[in-house]
Formats: sequence, C-alpha cells, structure tokens
Amino acid sequence: MKNILFFLFFLPLIVSGQKIDSTISKAKFEFGKLDCNFGKISEAGKSDYYYLSCTFQNMEYKSITDIGDVYITNQKDLDSLISDLSKAIGYLDAKQKVRFDRKNYSLSVGDMVGKNVFIYDGDKYTCLIKANAQKFLAWLRTIKFPY
Repeated sequence: MKNILFFLFFLPLIVSGQKIDSTISKAKFEFGKLDCNFGKISEAGKSDYYYLSCTFQNMEYKSITDIGDVYITNQKDLDSLISDLSKAIGYLDAKQKVRFDRKNYSLSVGDMVGKNVFIYDGDKYTCLIKANAQKFLAWLRTIKFPY
C-alpha cells in the first residue's frame, strides 16, 4: 500500500519534469560528414522548442574529436542559411572568393582547393562538394519551423 501511495504521489512530479527530444527529420551528407537533425523538445506545461542542428568533425583534426555545430532555432535564420547556401553554390563555378558570416555559421567558397562549400562554426570547419551541397540545400528547403 505504501508503494502505491508513493507511486501515485511522485508520478505527476516525474512526468511533469520530463523532457522529450524527438527527431522530425534527419539527414547525413558525406565527404564533410555533416550530420543534421531537425527536432523538437517537448516538456509538459511548456511550449515545444524546435531546432535544427548540423554537427561535423572539424576537418583540421584527424586524431582528436573537435565537433562543430550549426544550430538554428527559427525560420528567419533557416531562411538566411538557405539563401546563403544557394548563393554559395552559385559561386562554385565562378572561381570567386565569397563568404557569408552569420551569428550561427559562416559559409565560404574559394577558400581552399577544389569546388567546395566550406561551413564554419567559429574556427571549426567542414566542406561539402557541390553535389552534396545541393542535396543539403534541398533537404533544408523541406524544413519548416511552426512559429
């Protein structure tokens, strides 16, 4: 009987404080190994929190783990990333140096060898070849923040 009363008393406390992180959409883009997740965090009694997180291993290091993250929490910042990435892809064949610096990420073209779009989180970076940058862009266009 004590166990039942204990369980009935503490169950609402356990459930009300629980956060549930669920994936809405997920994608991986090779070469730069960009792993992206569009997700939602739900907590009882609070509004849902949506986010887009794209993580990558800093290409500067091979023997240590140094993770970069492009983290976006609203449609305006996502639209900016889509616009910047679209422009960057357009510059790949132009052999011009272009850089887009934002608070959550930086994109550049023409920084190093090859036709790649470089994605930065501070001094951490990865790159995507044109085909994967186009796939990344297409996937980003499927994401919609509900607020």
